Amino acid sequence: MAEISLYDSNGDAQAYIADDKETIYTWDGDAVAYIQNGLIYGWSGTHIGWFKSGVIYDESGDAVGFTKETSQVALSVESVKSAKAIQAAKGAQSVVSTQPVFSSSPSGKSLTGFLTSS
Repeated sequence: MAEISLYDSNGDAQAYIADDKETIYTWDGDAVAYIQNGLIYGWSGTHIGWFKSGVIYDESGDAVGFTKETSQVALSVESVKSAKAIQAAKGAQSVVSTQPVFSSSPSGKSLTGFLTSS
């Protein structure tokens, strides 16, 4: 299985989904979020968004991050990733917010800031 790079609205690789298809790491090697059934939780367990069809959406339904296949901008060359840091235990999952209508509009949030917000 291959890791899946996640790009911000400028086309810069900022994070990636690990081989387990669940854990999201920043390019610096920190485990910051995870995906379960299309829902994205911060490492603390707080529900922060959705992962649908290769796009990361925030709580308002705006696009925050993209895979290579779904990005609508030219992608920068990926830098070398840092080694994965030791992970702390995940927090208990919070209640999921009501799913918004998803939009192709960029959210204005940085991908890394979004993933580390909880």
